[in-house]
Amino acid sequence: MTCALKKSDAKSFEGRFPQKYSPGDMIRFVPAPPRYPNCHPRSPENLVNQLAIVISDIQEDYHGWGGIYELVSTDGSVFSYHGDFMELAARAQ
Repeated sequence: MTCALKKSDAKSFEGRFPQKYSPGDMIRFVPAPPRYPNCHPRSPENLVNQLAIVISDIQEDYHGWGGIYELVSTDGSVFSYHGDFMELAARAQ
């Protein structure tokens, strides 16, 4: 499957990946870069702009793009998510 990637989309991901997060970091969910050339950014669905706190070190995933982190959301739920859908909102003190 191929799809056209806008230059503005490609530019917005420059230098953003890979990021490594530490327990205590606050992250914001954001669209991830496309997985394949000429495709569109990927969305974390209903999590865009939501905040969460990282509660684990990185766990390697099968494709090695952004790793998997365990998180706690602002409503207190605990879940795992891929790091390529995250950006740092605040570093742990």
